[in-house]
Amino acid sequence: MVRTQDLKYMIRAVHRVFSKEGKIIKLKRYLYWIFGLFLSNVLWFTLISIFTIAPNRYSGNGNLGAIFVIIDIPFYIIFLLMIVMFLYKFITPKIVSKKNLIVIVIAFVVIFLVLISLEMNYYHHRLRSFGGDSTNPKSIIYGFGLLNQYTNTLYFNCYTFLLGVCIVIVGTSFFIFKKFRN
Repeated sequence: MVRTQDLKYMIRAVHRVFSKEGKIIKLKRYLYWIFGLFLSNVLWFTLISIFTIAPNRYSGNGNLGAIFVIIDIPFYIIFLLMIVMFLYKFITPKIVSKKNLIVIVIAFVVIFLVLISLEMNYYHHRLRSFGGDSTNPKSIIYGFGLLNQYTNTLYFNCYTFLLGVCIVIVGTSFFIFKKFRN
């Protein structure tokens, strides 16, 4: 439970760290980039979802969703790298103590495990709706590869998006621990 005194201390610490105008401008620039890349990823994931064929429909036009998968991958990688750079540059001992950083890491590990469970549930539900995987002759995706017009959203969805963000936050936190030691 966070006490009011702790919140006031954290607000004062953030203000002291970012009181120099140059740091505020850099912070805003990072946040604008992260927000813009987040919106572009939402757009690409939405287009992937729109162009993924439902199991009850037939598609003979190929995998149009793969176009958006290819476009989204660089945006997603840059988004994750911007999160790493932001966290490493702006998270300092003045803002977050080691104890709070440990709590944050544990929270994100728990979120990570919940997301894996949700993704596996979604994956198995979708495979059941196809009638099995691509090796089952009774499946509608029989003979297709792993990424096809029916399975785009199996691999590119909100769960996998958030899994990547959790991995980056936990991984960057270990580097921040090293920075705190020095």
